[in-house]
Amino acid sequence: MKLFKRLVCLSITLVMILTSIVSLSSCGTREKDLVIATYSFGQLKESDLKQWQSYMTALYGDQLSACETELEKYELLSKVYDEATRYWAQIQFLAKEFELMGVTYSENDISNMEKIIIAQFAETYKEQGGWDGISKDLGLDDTFLSQFALSQLVHASLEGFVMGNYEITNEMIKDYYDKNVDQFMIVPSYKLDMIYVPVAEADLAKPDAWAAAKAEAEAYLQRLQAGEDFETVKKDAIANSKDKLTSENYATVSEINKASCERYYYVDVVIESIEEDLAKLLKDEKINFVKYADPKGDAKEYSIWFQYIMLTNEAYVKNALLTLEDGQIHNSVIEFISGYEIIKKVSTSNDVIFQDPFENEEVYKEIKEILYKAAWDDGAGPAVNAVLDKLNKKYELNILFSYEEAFQNSDIKDIIK
Repeated sequence: MKLFKRLVCLSITLVMILTSIVSLSSCGTREKDLVIATYSFGQLKESDLKQWQSYMTALYGDQLSACETELEKYELLSKVYDEATRYWAQIQFLAKEFELMGVTYSENDISNMEKIIIAQFAETYKEQGGWDGISKDLGLDDTFLSQFALSQLVHASLEGFVMGNYEITNEMIKDYYDKNVDQFMIVPSYKLDMIYVPVAEADLAKPDAWAAAKAEAEAYLQRLQAGEDFETVKKDAIANSKDKLTSENYATVSEINKASCERYYYVDVVIESIEEDLAKLLKDEKINFVKYADPKGDAKEYSIWFQYIMLTNEAYVKNALLTLEDGQIHNSVIEFISGYEIIKKVSTSNDVIFQDPFENEEVYKEIKEILYKAAWDDGAGPAVNAVLDKLNKKYELNILFSYEEAFQNSDIKDIIK
């Protein structure tokens, strides 16, 4: 079902469930415009929320479509309605709080944000008619657009407001490190350097282009075997590359955990196992193996080729690291997903090093960033929730009507079943 049709259906379903829940929860009688919540400087009525409920239902479209039964769908809808209540209240409280801090949003600010929203909808929902099509399907008017623009302006200021005074203490850093020490220790490893000769992106499905790239890589390998300096040959390979950015990205020293290499000592056995699995997959999928499959062609063919080359490449590279001496270069080029690699084993480390955050500034910063992101969590983290809880208390939010409670306590579940 196309998006706009799904949104229309969900909006209709939403109206039906609203009428059913409110009517049943009040024994068939109800206020003309139900008061959903009150707070210190106003109240929230059903009419205030109607368009927000419709919009938020659309946001949950995928989850609602995934519901296996009507009962599950209605239960989720009731939770979405309650989330709309909380969201609407939070926007009012945050706007009030920012106003007290001297941050206000002018009509011009809101108008400019409306233009941004309309432009975003025109790009994202082009097939559904952009903002005009979506708003028509969901019953959203200009008043909602202004409220939505305000909500976006408020959220743009939210991170600074919430996280500006959020303190990540040394105790928090130590606690995280102690619980995740394995993430920050250096284990026995191999260092490897690489020269990469890629196939041009437009030629990835052309065997002749792969053959040319292999011949070029083998020419560089012969120069190395003749005694030329690795860095000199690497610079030439990058300069002559058909994809300089890719060659440069691979031209860095990297580390591989020694333990992860051990199973690849008998590489022929590993490759045989990979090929047996491939044969079984091809038989089950009733598809032929396409070497150098086109990344822009058949998705299944490319996926199988991609998985195969990734597994075989890992086997050959890790076997090389196991069998080479430090400073040695592998005696053949290794095929990868978009070209050929020349591998040099730089060094071996057998030490286990614990990187204490209070002795290693980079580790300290990394843990601090991890904790910050977890606390913020794109506006849904515990630091945000703590601030919003305080504002709910400060502005005396009192939710008088919960759609979820009304749904759970009504007989509508029996009717749906």
